[in-house]
Amino acid sequence: MTNKDFHYTSPNLISYSHKFLPASKKQHLSYVSESHRLVEIMLVVQGKMHYTIDGAQYVANEGDIAVINAGEFHSSRASHVTLCERLILHFSTNSIPVFKSVAPMNAFQKASLYQHIIPKEVVQKTKMLSLFKKIEVLCKSDDLYKDLKLFSLLISCIAELNFAVDLLTTKNHYIPAPIETNDLFKSTIDYINENIQKPLPISTVAQYIGVSESYLHRLFKQNMGISMLNYIQNQKMQLALSLLRKGHSAQSVSEMLGYEYYATFSNTFKKIFSAPPNEFK
Repeated sequence: MTNKDFHYTSPNLISYSHKFLPASKKQHLSYVSESHRLVEIMLVVQGKMHYTIDGAQYVANEGDIAVINAGEFHSSRASHVTLCERLILHFSTNSIPVFKSVAPMNAFQKASLYQHIIPKEVVQKTKMLSLFKKIEVLCKSDDLYKDLKLFSLLISCIAELNFAVDLLTTKNHYIPAPIETNDLFKSTIDYINENIQKPLPISTVAQYIGVSESYLHRLFKQNMGISMLNYIQNQKMQLALSLLRKGHSAQSVSEMLGYEYYATFSNTFKKIFSAPPNEFK
């Protein structure tokens, strides 16, 4: 029987997916590249996933969990050698209550410290897999209190993830080293992020890095699965969203990000967030 993908969304609460990618004789050439306003927890049930998160590269093996914060641009590619099966949970941090005794989002704020990957041996000391399975069963049910129960399971997932990170970041546990990243690509990412509030035509970036525009285009496709222009647009829009939520007007944000015409800024923002910038305040 063929494994089929499953997806469920509860508006303003969670988005849950159970995804399969079959083994292939040829390498999977397609990437999933995205930058969203939701936090992502991805558990690899089978196979291996290659990640590029804000320019750095990581690998999540079978049993590992990958943690990605809202606004972090990332691309992912599944290994083609074996079946790749993943459980993916997205949620908004706006739905998580604030406590005086603990910081619920601590595990996500520390993601770069443990290289975004919680290894299998630590995951096995938690209830994460069991909680993901309970979420899927509930998503497929007609339970009258489905959303309330899903919220309870989400809070449990966050608690277990924090427990895992506490274990991982003690001196008794190994913190995985990041995968070696192409130095030229890393320099390009650094330059873009440091100058994101300026106009960034590809010609300017290529001249600074010291390569041709065509080479830079291939470099981004190879590492991110998208064009450099799309990456720059995504990074600018994530910053725009942050500035809008701090109280800046849409017009001033457009100017702060180096857009000559407000219409260009507004259309790009709407394309990424499915709503005009003046609706985010």
